[in-house]
Parts: sequence; C-alpha cells; structure tokens
Amino acid sequence: MSNPKEVYRSLEEINKDAVVAEGFEEAYLGYVRRSNKPTIAVYDYETCVEILMEQESWDRRKAVNFMETGVVATWLGNSTPCFFFPVQGGESND
Repeated sequence: MSNPKEVYRSLEEINKDAVVAEGFEEAYLGYVRRSNKPTIAVYDYETCVEILMEQESWDRRKAVNFMETGVVATWLGNSTPCFFFPVQGGESND
C-alpha cells in the first residue's frame, strides 16, 4: 500500500485543510480545482467499493451501502472530498 503522506503531498501543498478519505489511498485519483472554492481530493468510487469489499470481507451491496451512507453522504465542509464515476459509452455506471 502507498504511504498516505506521499499520496497526498501535492494536495496538501495546495490545500493544507483538504479532507482525505483514510484507507482509500489506492482509490485516490488526484485533486479537483474549483472556482472560488478549496481544491479537494477526488477518489474513484468503484475502487473505494472494491477496497471495502476486500478489507471488510463485505459483499458488493454492503460496501455500496456503506459508501453511500457513511462516506459520500458525509459532509465535512468545503474541503470534503468527491467521488468520481466514469461514464463509458455515453451512459453512467449508477
């Protein structure tokens, strides 16, 4: 697993108050710059689900439920991270 300090180094240089999702370093894609808002961390949602399935021995349904209710729905201010859903073939994955 990657060293969390190294993974987030460039983000912390830009926004020292950025909130990071501990344990999801392997899902970290980088950061998002927004107009008149703090730069925030962005994670691959599907990779986060896979991490939960592996680390917690959960099935997909339980991992997705936790992501939706315990991670994505958690607002920690303007530096709260976001979660990326790639669109393939013109349709979303959700």
